[in-house]
Amino acid sequence: MPGVEFSNGSIKIGGETVMKTYVDGRTSLFGDNPMEAIDHIKADDVVHIYAYDEDEHPEESNPNRRGRKQRVINIETKSRMIDSYDGVLFAGLGRTLGNNLEGHDSRYVGGGAINMYSDKWMLKTDVLDNNQNSNSTNPNTYLTTQQPGDKYITNRLADASVERKWIGTGDEAGYDSKLSFDYRIGRTETESKDYSVTDYLPSGSYGRRRYSAGRFSDDDLLSKSAKLLADWNSKSAGRLTASYQFNKSNGSSSDEEENVDDVDNVQNIMRLRHEANSDNIGHTAQISYQRNLGRHFSLIADTRVKALQSSSASLRSVFTERTERGLDIPENDKGTVASTSVTLQYDTLSYTTDDKGNKRGSMLNSYTLGVEIGWDGSTYDKIATDIATGQTDLINTYSFRNRMRNDKLSIGYMRNTSACMLMSTFAIRKATILDRRKD
Repeated sequence: MPGVEFSNGSIKIGGETVMKTYVDGRTSLFGDNPMEAIDHIKADDVVHIYAYDEDEHPEESNPNRRGRKQRVINIETKSRMIDSYDGVLFAGLGRTLGNNLEGHDSRYVGGGAINMYSDKWMLKTDVLDNNQNSNSTNPNTYLTTQQPGDKYITNRLADASVERKWIGTGDEAGYDSKLSFDYRIGRTETESKDYSVTDYLPSGSYGRRRYSAGRFSDDDLLSKSAKLLADWNSKSAGRLTASYQFNKSNGSSSDEEENVDDVDNVQNIMRLRHEANSDNIGHTAQISYQRNLGRHFSLIADTRVKALQSSSASLRSVFTERTERGLDIPENDKGTVASTSVTLQYDTLSYTTDDKGNKRGSMLNSYTLGVEIGWDGSTYDKIATDIATGQTDLINTYSFRNRMRNDKLSIGYMRNTSACMLMSTFAIRKATILDRRKD
């Protein structure tokens, strides 16, 4: 289609990003992501694709409202699609030529996906295992060759998403809601190796000098995430969205480096080693509410809480022919960030027309007034111990506790036309220290 661009998982038509997709005039079976419909509707089933602008909240629209518009598309199909089922399995083998990492010449990929879409349910599952540094379950991704470089990366992942939708009809028209749950687990292993040698010409100070450096690293990261989202939308009451997200990761890394300075066959060797393990847990909860107030005004309220907890232990060692030095450094970090904001928005929309009265372009002016109250609390402890003497290394030992309150008042303006967008914001922020301790 002329004027259509695909990039980074999004669609642009006429320079505007598509925000929503309809199938046969109905809310898309494939959810809010426009790319889902493009990827899963067969090309020979498409009759027409229409692109146009609609009110950002059509369920609350009225003839007098002149608010924000968004670009949408409507895909008209031959089958008048009621549901959709599809799946894919793929596997591949290959070999790398000229790889710098010994024992990692073979390349492989295997995975699959199963998807189910209907008016009420959406189910998506993906499984993938490969050593080509890719997280995509699209088979076309693996039909090209590329230079492997000095890193060997293995990715394994599995994720599942389920969504239940309720759409009001008849007397309940203008009401819709959904409940969704997503879970993902993945593991990434990275191995890299680098070696270099530099020879220097003889001089008055020495006859022969060579400097060589080698480095080997090995990283392993296991991550898990889950998200629960509930969305309730009413023509008369507005939209209420609540979500909770959980993230957890466990990682380990090992770096070894060797430097050799050879001057007239007299060698000085130094080895550095860094080992680290980390555990991170995060919780994020958010509640937001949005409602149109009359012809031009809208109200947006948002509350979110984010809690993070991380712990790590690292060992840093330096070896020479005569000495051995090193530090054992455990670290613990906890933090909670919470904020509540209320924003009042005023929108005006106007169009430019040609001599015949046809619309040629649009101009949206938005004015916002926002108030935000936030709290930030964190503690951090880092204790370093010399592995040779057992004594505390004061330079690398540190701890603090911090409690703050942040208040912000902001005024914003945005002008969005068919050709460009202009944004400006003026804000006043006040930070109040409630408790602070540093050791």
